[in-house]
Amino acid sequence: MSKKALCLLILALGSTVLFAQNNNSISLPFWDDFSTSQDMPDPNMWETGADIYINNTLPINAPSINVATFDGANALGAPHNTTPESQGAADSLISRPINLAAVSNRSSVFLTFYWQVKGNGEIPESLDSMRLQFFDRDSVWQTVWSITGGPEQVSDEFTFESIQITDARYFHNGFQMKFQSFSSLSGIFDTWHIDYVYLNENRMLINGTLTPRTLDRTISTGPGPLFGDYYQIPSTDTIINFSSSQVTTLNNLDNTVHPVDYQHTITNLASNEVIESRQFISTILRPNETRSVSGINSISLPVIQEGDSLVLQSEFFYKTGDRNLFEEIGTNGDTLFLDIDLTVNDTIRTNYLIHNKYAYDDGSAEFAAGINLDQGLIAVQFVSNARDTLSHIEVHFPAFPENEGLPLDLVVWRDLEEDGEITRQSYTITAPIGRNAFEEVPLFPPVIVEDTFYIGYQQFTDQYIGLGLDRSNDVGDKIFFNTDRTWQQNQLLEGALMIRPVFREVDAIVLSTKKPFEVTKVYPNPTSGIIHIEGAYQALSVSDLSGKVVAVFNQRNDIDLSHLKDGIYLLRIRQKDTILTRKLILQRNGY
Repeated sequence: MSKKALCLLILALGSTVLFAQNNNSISLPFWDDFSTSQDMPDPNMWETGADIYINNTLPINAPSINVATFDGANALGAPHNTTPESQGAADSLISRPINLAAVSNRSSVFLTFYWQVKGNGEIPESLDSMRLQFFDRDSVWQTVWSITGGPEQVSDEFTFESIQITDARYFHNGFQMKFQSFSSLSGIFDTWHIDYVYLNENRMLINGTLTPRTLDRTISTGPGPLFGDYYQIPSTDTIINFSSSQVTTLNNLDNTVHPVDYQHTITNLASNEVIESRQFISTILRPNETRSVSGINSISLPVIQEGDSLVLQSEFFYKTGDRNLFEEIGTNGDTLFLDIDLTVNDTIRTNYLIHNKYAYDDGSAEFAAGINLDQGLIAVQFVSNARDTLSHIEVHFPAFPENEGLPLDLVVWRDLEEDGEITRQSYTITAPIGRNAFEEVPLFPPVIVEDTFYIGYQQFTDQYIGLGLDRSNDVGDKIFFNTDRTWQQNQLLEGALMIRPVFREVDAIVLSTKKPFEVTKVYPNPTSGIIHIEGAYQALSVSDLSGKVVAVFNQRNDIDLSHLKDGIYLLRIRQKDTILTRKLILQRNGY
């Protein structure tokens, strides 16, 4: 039995004991729309679920802020199982024991929730599934609902699900519910989303049917980038004003019309000063309608000194007039409300950093994108409004076990012409330390960039290498790839690759101004050991694919590498402040 399976078994057995002792059950109503959870489910509501990813970027048109996402990765974003093509029980979410023994009107107990397949993630296949089980009085999990994957299940809307609980086996004080996905165990694949879970008695039926009516108006999507195309900008940027109308989504979960009255505020968190605040009133929201609305479209940024940092907060507040959760009409005709605060999903706040980097992404990977060609290159275009020192590159490679340990070169270009490369840095892919974690790779030496420049990487394998892809910001036109010695602008991907230029002050730099390169030819390639270099240069280094430097030479036209083992090496030829990199195959057989 695996360690994970053993852990789940112990937790389940623990639930049984607690049920028997009757000291850990919670009372009805049970309601969680995950809007107040951060990354993981609320332990006051859920007994297990550390691997569940609470987020607001993977779903599409969610009922409210945040959903519970199920996939094949654990809490750190690492695969449940590193064995290739492994399938099976993936993420699970188990409620705390709930006391249903105290229910007086057993014919009125309903569990409702919303679900979605895929969203902005990866589609579960037809052999994948999601199921819901109830824990009965005999300590047995009973399946009461399930759904399979496949393209026919994919929708941009969430599906409302209603389950009436009538079986006497469930009316005990240790009742639990468990959502469980079955899919690939190899990482952030096969995504399912659950939201707005509500269990209670005295649920209202209309013409014998429980409808998705809730006297709740919500906000569900966070606004996009604040600085034009960027979520983050460096303090050296000379941008003073921005014009970027932010958008959020308002939902009416009720079956009657409601007014649209919301406020957008941008605040300097360093001083707690409100930079701009504006109220917007629009036409009414129809029953169960979802609508995208815009906020402030122009402000002046506060003055910030170079090297300092500033955090701006963008807040949308939907003036809903929500109260506590509505349930029924009393015998005297009064509306009854439960002690569940429906205002918690009326406000959404997003922070934006001005410090030392540009970021197109919001820090959350919904997917991964890359190429599977030896010598293939990917580049992302950035435009700086100031001359600055590019000292590091931040990258997020999701936790794919087959990619760990693969070498590649991080590259900086002034342009994508033949001699546009400025510098490159060897890098070996390592497992991220957490879901959506970035690794900051220093450049040796750093380079000066200004105006338009590009950062990216070159791989040295035909194996697919996937870089994190954030789908919240479609800057696909800034992505370029080279698989046949010709650069092409991306027309397939929608989103932002999670690679960022970082700027810090350093001593040694390389200028990015274009200069002609005098080395015109390196041959033969493959070679049995001796290579000839035509043209002038200052120094040459030879590295293996792990990035280790195995030989260094000063200016000479003939280089002897016969002491090295057969294999693939990288030559870095330096000419003043420019570096030329070439792959070299050392192969004695056949010569």
